[in-house]
Amino acid sequence: MWSFITSLFRKKKAPAIRAGTLAALWLILCCVHAAAQDAPPAESEPSAEAAQPAESTEPSGETPPTEQGDELIIELTGSDDVDAAWELARDADGKIAGVFPSPIRVEYKAASLLLLADSAVIWVTPREKREGDVLDLADDFLNNVESIEIYAEGSIWLRYGEDTAIQADRLYLDLAKGALKTYSMRGVIDGPHAHSDPKVLRERSLLLDETTEDDDGINPFRIEERRFLFLRAKKLKIFELTPDSSGRTVVELEDGRVTGNSLAVPSYAMGADRIRIELTRFRRTLTLDDPSVYLYGTRIFTLPITNYLYDLDSEFPRTRFTLSDSDAFGSTFRFQTDVITAYDFFFDPQPTFRPFQFSPQIDTFSERGVGLGAELFTGRERDFGDDAVLWMHGYHIRDDGDRREVARDLGYFPLRSADRGRFLAYGRASFPEAFQLEGNVHYASDPAFIEEFERDEFKENYPRRTFIFGRKDFLSHSFFIDVSPRIRPFTDEVERLPVAGFMTWREPVGPRSLGLLMSADGTAGYYRIQTADHDHPFNNYDFLRADTKLLLSRPMDFGLFSLEPGFGLRVTASDRKVTAANNPLYDPLLGFAPPAFGTAEVGEDIASRIQTVGYLDWQTNFVRTWPGEKGGLLGLNGLRHIVTLQNRWENVFSSSASASDFLQTDEVSALDPAQRLTMSVRNRFQTRRRIPGTNTWRTEDMLDVLAALPVYPNSARDNGGERLGDLEISAAAKPHPYVRVQSGTFWDTREFEWRRIYGTARVNVREDLALNLHWRLMESRHEVIGASFETLLSHNYAISARQDYDVRAGKFRDTVLTLARHTLDAFAINFTVRRDAILEDLNFGLSISGQFGPRRK
Repeated sequence: MWSFITSLFRKKKAPAIRAGTLAALWLILCCVHAAAQDAPPAESEPSAEAAQPAESTEPSGETPPTEQGDELIIELTGSDDVDAAWELARDADGKIAGVFPSPIRVEYKAASLLLLADSAVIWVTPREKREGDVLDLADDFLNNVESIEIYAEGSIWLRYGEDTAIQADRLYLDLAKGALKTYSMRGVIDGPHAHSDPKVLRERSLLLDETTEDDDGINPFRIEERRFLFLRAKKLKIFELTPDSSGRTVVELEDGRVTGNSLAVPSYAMGADRIRIELTRFRRTLTLDDPSVYLYGTRIFTLPITNYLYDLDSEFPRTRFTLSDSDAFGSTFRFQTDVITAYDFFFDPQPTFRPFQFSPQIDTFSERGVGLGAELFTGRERDFGDDAVLWMHGYHIRDDGDRREVARDLGYFPLRSADRGRFLAYGRASFPEAFQLEGNVHYASDPAFIEEFERDEFKENYPRRTFIFGRKDFLSHSFFIDVSPRIRPFTDEVERLPVAGFMTWREPVGPRSLGLLMSADGTAGYYRIQTADHDHPFNNYDFLRADTKLLLSRPMDFGLFSLEPGFGLRVTASDRKVTAANNPLYDPLLGFAPPAFGTAEVGEDIASRIQTVGYLDWQTNFVRTWPGEKGGLLGLNGLRHIVTLQNRWENVFSSSASASDFLQTDEVSALDPAQRLTMSVRNRFQTRRRIPGTNTWRTEDMLDVLAALPVYPNSARDNGGERLGDLEISAAAKPHPYVRVQSGTFWDTREFEWRRIYGTARVNVREDLALNLHWRLMESRHEVIGASFETLLSHNYAISARQDYDVRAGKFRDTVLTLARHTLDAFAINFTVRRDAILEDLNFGLSISGQFGPRRK
């Protein structure tokens, strides 16, 4: 929930209210539900200014319940030379009034309320009306409390609940009728300075769930997005503060400025004679008349627009300058800036959305030429319901080529001037009635472009398939359509132009007493094989194919273990038939062994087959718990141990035709009679842990290890004569909330050696220091180990480093050192050194970026 925290400072000539937060006011008003009271009774002797007619803010809401037996604790805190006299009196209705003209401390535990004030009048409504002497009156006042009203003056500090605090000069609060009053001017605060979150010492640290105290010793308020906003104005008017489902808040500034900068002279501000701030659960907007833009206190320009709308959910523009030098590109200058508008051109602007954002880019390389690029993002995201996002990125360069000797060895293209570039696009949209649409476009001019210009992306091996995918879900059924053309001529791909299909998950069929479940899936479409090698025997072949599978299963639970057999049919048909001898050679494009090159013939005959398939699942769990295990180094809150044993037997019993009759494009084409038994064991240790920063507990796996081993009963037919397949082991450990370890491996049971290993570990040594380790091993390819760390040196300085070592090459690679400096609240400076011994490249970079406006912390 967006909230404002208002700090109101005293003026030299006339005292002004000093309030703690609009968020605090909002939270207090959540307990308000009745009409405002009249001015305090005469015996409270309020000031003449306070005696003017009072107006109140009366949002709807529920008053926090008052617990029976909670007493009112009052302490006189004035110095010895201050008159500490006080008076108690009971009126005709039984209400007790206490007048305290000297400094006082009031604590009311039933409402989690703590008040410090120079003077106060307190009215107590007793739970039971009793008659008695002065001692009984004092006892009723302190211990027989049903509800209270407070009028206070002077230097006031009020805490309500766990994280709400207000500072003010005058205050009237009625917990019984739910009224918070201001006098002379309703909901008006003079000379406010406000901000949306208190100062947090480690605002850019690694862990975002822990906070510290601000300068006043008040616990910071949590806001959803940690976006900072500072206000300055001549006058602030509160129009609406309501705790309903919309969370509506409306305030107005006169002669005000809004900025994302905490400095006395902000780096950036938007100002106007009238600024209206409207906050709801769905949207947060500013409305300004004749808005002006200020940079470091100087007005740059004014827009002659009435009711100019700005959305606070907008990402404020960022401008970046980067200077670097490398062996591959020479001296480089990059300029990139954001052009952002608050309006959503494509969708209804009422829901939360990400605004239209366009970022042009220009690169100048002394050794390669000039590159031009642009990035676009627009759309909206929701937790539920329809949403849509669109992202595009394009880049072009007239490349003079990498003329280093190592580039020739690596086969980089070109070694002469050529037009190179890329275009990426991704879009996603969700519509009513469970319909989803997703698309991806990936084009590059040549195979080496991404490896040269986007090294980090190349190493991550992001998916580069171009597709449009639509899906409609209905209960346990799903229907989809997939269109996947090839747009990069140097790749090997199977195009789907288009392919439609359906899936059904475990739908009950037949009489309920039988307990039968049906699962089915199927595809039908037009396929085309495209290869980079134009001499490939199947290049540019197209065909139609339909495939469907139907399974019936019967889950059975026997207590100690569960059993599920399944049996069904699979039918496949294609309008192309291959006639040729078998070829044992593996084709990396197809993933299978196609017919021999010299004998391959593809006719227009129909290829079809009917297969009978079945499976049997068996599973059992062993569970033991230790609820009394608490604390310790691992931070236990109970302990549970789960061991799961599972076996799955799968069999294609028979087939009316061979897989070699079909053009090999995927696992459907290659399906032949086969039998496999997969044995697995999973070992887990679990405990309950609190989600950082909340009071919510969840069950977490401290250790999760899974081992799976395939066994082939007909090994000669299905696995080259080897009875066992590769043993796969994966593990994840979180022994402490700040320690994470993940690893996985494949063990060759035939050669008794590791085929592939990966492992990562992350340790948060403290909230501002994180260490990372990683290891990658691929048989006969590469073995890389590495480490990295990131830490805060101070409030404004951060440093990170990464070092990889190629064990097989015996060289260091990917040496990266980054020093970041945040200055003037709007600028970030990054200095980076990067060296790759494999590519023989050394790079120095200096980046300066400025973001004038609110930002995420």
